Amino acid sequence: MSLFIFSLQFTDLNTEAIYDVVKVFDGPSLEDPVLGTFSGNTTNRTVQSRDTTHPNVTSTTNILLLTFSSDHSVEGRGFNATWEPGEGNDIVI
Repeated sequence: MSLFIFSLQFTDLNTEAIYDVVKVFDGPSLEDPVLGTFSGNTTNRTVQSRDTTHPNVTSTTNILLLTFSSDHSVEGRGFNATWEPGEGNDIVI
């Protein structure tokens, strides 16, 4: 079986740190591993991720699930993300 791997990069992230959160799961359900939890602002470097300038994640499956939760208190722009094929696109299992 061949799986397609891709990367997701947040090009803009502006949410209330800690309270407005984007989660990325490595698969189609909330039971799958969490690849990243992102909140804050890419301009003030309060993003919770490995790369605070442009946070990104790479899948190990052919599906990513994104969720967004908010406390409806402080408003931000939200987020914008792009995706592209990752290195080693095909994995043979």
